[in-house]
Amino acid sequence: MAAGDIKGDEAIVEVLTGGDTITKGNLCHYESGGKYLKCADADVGPFAVAIEATTDAVEGRFVTEGPVEVVYAGAASTVKRGTPLMASITGYPAGSVTIADTLASPQEVCGTAAEPMDTSGNTYTMWLGRR
Repeated sequence: MAAGDIKGDEAIVEVLTGGDTITKGNLCHYESGGKYLKCADADVGPFAVAIEATTDAVEGRFVTEGPVEVVYAGAASTVKRGTPLMASITGYPAGSVTIADTLASPQEVCGTAAEPMDTSGNTYTMWLGRR
């Protein structure tokens, strides 16, 4: 499967407005002005994962809750199923996810790992939870 693919009937899809160049599979967050931007370290929700590409001020389809494929960008250690996730840290691609660090606020946690994740740059299933 590819980043941005829906992984189950439980996924909730909404039409939202992009705030920059967004590719399929990018983790995004709500920004003032009603637009969604690619996430980076310490961004807060609400979150959504693009299931189609969009650009600034253009509507696109996003998963706002449920199982969806995302790119894991973090340490090589295995992330266990159920581990909280947040936007990738500085130095990794914007729009990817990593393990939520112990100092992350609840608003920075975007969801949980729905399967083990162990290789940075690979695609895995995340359960996106709206905050």
